[in-house]
Amino acid sequence: RMLGGQLALPANAWLRLNQLWIANFFIVGTLNIFVAYQFSESAWVSYKLYSAIGFTLLLMVLTMIIVMPHIKEQEQRSNSSSSSNNHGDIK
Repeated sequence: RMLGGQLALPANAWLRLNQLWIANFFIVGTLNIFVAYQFSESAWVSYKLYSAIGFTLLLMVLTMIIVMPHIKEQEQRSNSSSSSNNHGDIK
């Protein structure tokens, strides 16, 4: 978990992220090979341009769907612990 120090997620979220990224690279690679061998070079270049943008945006949206609930939980825990620590503090 290269991002484990920056992003605290439960093991099941890391597993889902890994599966998502593995599936993404497998699908993108497989489609790339298929298009490269079945269509003209110009069609393949166009496919590479537009599919790279589309697949990347889709991957980021799906990644955020997996990650955001856990970030919100961390923020809520952090806010509740900081507010409970500040009771009675005079500033």
